[in-house]
Amino acid sequence: MAERIRASVTRIEVSAGAETVRTKVSIGVATLLPDEATIESLIHRADDALYAGKREGRDRVVAFTDR
Repeated sequence: MAERIRASVTRIEVSAGAETVRTKVSIGVATLLPDEATIESLIHRADDALYAGKREGRDRVVAFTDR
């Protein structure tokens, strides 16, 4: 699903006068672990994956993996 969202956003173009701006997006994905009591660690892992995607070249979906 995240890849479909990324691909859809990439197709968006915004025109401003003679200029056309294309959009790109990076998405970080993480899975809620069975023993997690709060959502903060899930958000932290998804955020880590997001920034890994940006470091790798942007416009991508990255899933969090235990390093």
